[in-house]
Amino acid sequence: MERNPSPTPGAREAALRRLRRLTAGISGAAAGAVAVFAFVSAATLPGHATATTTGTATATTSAAQQTAAPVVTTTSSSTAAAAAPHAVSGGS
Repeated sequence: MERNPSPTPGAREAALRRLRRLTAGISGAAAGAVAVFAFVSAATLPGHATATTTGTATATTSAAQQTAAPVVTTTSSSTAAAAAPHAVSGGS
């Protein structure tokens, strides 16, 4: 049986450099993939609601109401359920 000759120190160093570059490349690709998955998950899954209430108030008075307090009518574009905080779960 013939034994394989041992690699030279230069060949060993070259192999280690290739291995380090490969390890760093794989680590960078994995970190990038995690960032992409995190962004996609944050963009597609519900769970954070912003409560914005915009409304207008109008005062209405008529001849019969001039002696009484004015009536204030409010119109809002959001519902009370949207303004209240709530938890959303992706349970099974």
